[in-house]
Amino acid sequence: MASQNNYISLYLCARTPKGYLAETNKARLGNVSVGKCCIRFKKLEDLNLKVAIELVQTAAELAQVPGGFAM
Repeated sequence: MASQNNYISLYLCARTPKGYLAETNKARLGNVSVGKCCIRFKKLEDLNLKVAIELVQTAAELAQVPGGFAM
């Protein structure tokens, strides 16, 4: 997570066989800008926090799996 001048960034460097977590869940995240691994938002209210927490948990689980898809 990083606070920039005009927005906040949440980095999820993880992927599944379907693709990068942030990128494949873009529609569920709210009023945000999404890259492959980066979710950018201006206010916390713009981010669907429930989905963001779910994705962070998934990324953490992937990081623990030998041969998992966390980067």
